[in-house]
Amino acid sequence: MCGIFIVKTKNNTNKYINKFKSSLNDIYLRGPDKKQFIKKKNYLIGFTRLSINDLEEANQPYESEDKRFTLLFNGEILNYKSLLNYLTNKKIFLKGYTETEVILKLYILYKEKFLNYLKGFFSIVIIDHKIDKIFACVDQFSIKPLYYYHNKDLIIFSSNPSPILNNQFIKKDYDHLELINYVSLGRELNNKTVFKKINKLNASTYTIFYKNKVNIHKYWALFNKYKENNFSKKDCINMLSNKFDNVVNLWKTSDVKLAHTRSSGVDSNILNLYFKKNNIETKNFLIKENKSQILDKNEINIKFDSTNLEKELDKYLKNNLDPISIGVSSNLTLFNLYKNISDKKFKVCFNGEGADEIFGGYSRYLKHLDLINKENGDVYESFLNLYQKEINHTNYSLNIDNFNIKDHLLNQIKKIKLKSKLNLNKILEFDQITWVPTLMKSHDSIGMFYSLEVRPPFLDTELVNTVNSIPTKLKIHKNNQKIITHDILSKIFNFKVDKTKVGTPSFFYSIINKKSNKDILKEKIFYGKLAKYFNPKKTWEICNRQLKEKNDHIFLW
Repeated sequence: MCGIFIVKTKNNTNKYINKFKSSLNDIYLRGPDKKQFIKKKNYLIGFTRLSINDLEEANQPYESEDKRFTLLFNGEILNYKSLLNYLTNKKIFLKGYTETEVILKLYILYKEKFLNYLKGFFSIVIIDHKIDKIFACVDQFSIKPLYYYHNKDLIIFSSNPSPILNNQFIKKDYDHLELINYVSLGRELNNKTVFKKINKLNASTYTIFYKNKVNIHKYWALFNKYKENNFSKKDCINMLSNKFDNVVNLWKTSDVKLAHTRSSGVDSNILNLYFKKNNIETKNFLIKENKSQILDKNEINIKFDSTNLEKELDKYLKNNLDPISIGVSSNLTLFNLYKNISDKKFKVCFNGEGADEIFGGYSRYLKHLDLINKENGDVYESFLNLYQKEINHTNYSLNIDNFNIKDHLLNQIKKIKLKSKLNLNKILEFDQITWVPTLMKSHDSIGMFYSLEVRPPFLDTELVNTVNSIPTKLKIHKNNQKIITHDILSKIFNFKVDKTKVGTPSFFYSIINKKSNKDILKEKIFYGKLAKYFNPKKTWEICNRQLKEKNDHIFLW
């Protein structure tokens, strides 16, 4: 787990190089174990490393023996040891036997098709200095995001937008259409960000920068050549159980100790029980949800008040400029959770994210299915109805003349071509494409703020493909949700989920309702840059009302 920062420019003055070096401090927490910088032709290449595999080796930037290629890699190739054997059997010369070497040797062998061999989560940049070509890619769910800016004179890559903006490589300005997308639907819908001219590589894509052209290609798709199987529930339970055994044994790949965030719910308990079944040692961290909840000897209870969240949030916001990472109120709890795990000297942490989006765990899915029926099966229109309240808030506060928000959002939604046939799967597919990468962005940003690699095993692509193919009645039927996961717990482990489970607690209202913080929020709304697009009086009216309600909102409007 690391931080990538690359600038291609002809402006290689000492002043510019010093600015580049100082910008590496903005991604230092992503990789506090080692920081490196090289200058090569028109490229300034910087890297910060969090050592998890090959602790003494695998330093980056990594160069080929002939110096033609330079590689930077953030993430984990979980099957890299088997790929080492594959390359050895093909008589490929290996020098260091590391993840980075595996990636580059496979790229040289197979070019873009090398992605078919990788299992894991990653963002990768490979520079071919001989022909001045840049290859960049991210994993299937953008678990490890990668951002870029480009024009004919300047190309920048970064693991987050902050180094680009903090050091004024480009001017900070907001993209009002992307802001509208986010405050209306709570997610990113394309490869753009809320900052003008800063793009984000879409999940499961690679991009080639060559001769002032940018070509984007998709290398993997959800529900591709999809066909729902007609296996029985018993067969599906056995099939998924075997898949979970494979997943935990693959995702445990690490040379450092492992942590796991456990709750009393379904997802984290599935992981916990399969870790135990396969003798994989993890230390569990949890926020105790009720007095009757029993912790075993290998678990650490994190108390709600164990972290000064206001202080942590303030430190985070001084460096991290992207608001989407904290756009969901419950994400504030991640500061408490991940700080405590990091303080115990862990670098790797598992969580259950992704399970709701593949097994059908959100209560809004039931509401959404009803809306589709009312819309006579029009899935795209139903998304607007699901988020009607947020869309109305956005429309009411907008400061833009002659703007039809529903037409805009519907056009954005329809650009996402869904391959699945059944309504429930269409809902899940849309969330897997748009909601999951947005969610992963938050865990990556907050986790790496504490130098912690966050791993979501439910997003293993083979597991996702398997779950996407099982009958929908094993996910949601009538008012029952995540049916097959409950069955796996009861049939395989004789385990029942505690029905008193509560959702992730939100500390947002207690923090923002503090008078000094509320005054700052009001000042930002009236005098900040967003007043150009959102009417301050109307915006404050909505925000102030929500603060008084203290209800659960989908995200921080």
